[in-house]
Amino acid sequence: MASFAPTEIPVVGPRELPADGRVRVWTDSGSGHGHEITVCAEHLMLSVLDSGTGETAIYDLRIFYCRG
Repeated sequence: MASFAPTEIPVVGPRELPADGRVRVWTDSGSGHGHEITVCAEHLMLSVLDSGTGETAIYDLRIFYCRG
């Protein structure tokens, strides 16, 4: 039986998120410049690392992958 395991990836995006829909965020690639990607706003959760100030915020992007 397959199970879905969540993973969180830190990303940076606009502090004001749309109520629904897509939003562009930046993620570190580990080497080089990183990447801008488009994600569903509902998959972003404000990170405990965020300072609460500024135009951008640090989010945890929750992704799910299937095991099995």
